[in-house]
Amino acid sequence: MPVTGSVNLKDYGYASLFSKKDEVASPGYYRVKLLKNQVTAELTATTRAGFHRYTYPESNQANVVFDLKHRDKVLESELKVISTDEVEGFRVSRPGHPNRWSIL
Repeated sequence: MPVTGSVNLKDYGYASLFSKKDEVASPGYYRVKLLKNQVTAELTATTRAGFHRYTYPESNQANVVFDLKHRDKVLESELKVISTDEVEGFRVSRPGHPNRWSIL
């Protein structure tokens, strides 16, 4: 989840509302403006990968929250910060299907 400023993980303080009028959706592409932090999120996918692009308002605290424990029981997970603009990792949850991803 893209955020600006501080984050309260205990109450999922990183969630954001959005307006339907700010959504754009077509096969393989989705864009929405997240109201809480005024971040534009764009999502697209290929057969085996998904891509996110976040456009932040001017801020010195632009961050991405990776919540690997949200939703279902996590059996195994790993997160590696490769550089200031690349993160890679994976998440295996019940029923055991791996969710592997890399962010560039």
